[in-house]
Amino acid sequence: MQVEEEVGRLSVRAETYSLTFAADRPFVYLDDATGSRMAELFVLSSVHALHDRDDTISVGRWRREETPSEIVFSLEVASSVWQAKTYRFRCRPRRFLYEIESGVLDMIRLNDINVGKDVSRAMTLRAAIASITCPDALIDTDNWPIRDKAAWRAYTSLQPELGVPSLYYASHIDSTGESLEEEDYALVRDMWAEYRAKLA
Repeated sequence: MQVEEEVGRLSVRAETYSLTFAADRPFVYLDDATGSRMAELFVLSSVHALHDRDDTISVGRWRREETPSEIVFSLEVASSVWQAKTYRFRCRPRRFLYEIESGVLDMIRLNDINVGKDVSRAMTLRAAIASITCPDALIDTDNWPIRDKAAWRAYTSLQPELGVPSLYYASHIDSTGESLEEEDYALVRDMWAEYRAKLA
């Protein structure tokens, strides 16, 4: 990878893309390997806050750090909600990663279920990735959508092993209309009892 710097503007060229960090606005320009513009990325996206709206009240300058495996560009900003907020691009030879670090992260959600895949296997993999990338955060196991009640029962049983159980169904499975019966509610009670026992 090659880094270029001119009048406060930074850019990095990798095998399959290049990124240019604008000096006068919070934009990053993404070009393909031939130099064709693919996207203009507005960096200052909000980080959801529980009690107030997120905003940015001042912006620093892009900083660059290099390691043998990646070049990291980071931008620190001040917010009236978060103690600190940093936007980061991790540039690697064939791809880049975009991340936001704010002062507080209490839980990370595994996101909606792909009903075309083995639910338990896919969510176990997602939970493993979440544990590696956010080791201090609780994991919201999610539970929607679900293919049918059999898949729901299997995943409900697994949730205490992956993180905080998540309840999306109170009376029936929306995709099939299958009603929840007493044995299903017993499963939910057992799931929560197992999770609470792990916290003790």
